[in-house]
Amino acid sequence: MSITETRWVIACPDCLDKQNRKAIVSCSLLGWWGIPWGILKTPVYIYRNLKVKGENRISDPNGPLLSFTADNIGQIKAFENNPEKLKNVIKDLR
Repeated sequence: MSITETRWVIACPDCLDKQNRKAIVSCSLLGWWGIPWGILKTPVYIYRNLKVKGENRISDPNGPLLSFTADNIGQIKAFENNPEKLKNVIKDLR
């Protein structure tokens, strides 16, 4: 069965690269077999993952990061001096 999923990840550039690699490998190995659209859409999704991977190291915040920050500003401010709790705020997104 064909399944399409967009999932935003808030992470460092190296972690984002790792997530993109996993998505590309998964799509490359399994996407072709999806019924009914796998054979047609797999190249499109591989391209999209490669394109997004190119944005992992931009210096300006992107839309998902700005949205996450706006939605969680209270917790971010409350835990600004507690890195472990900030990590938990990010992990809760997943």
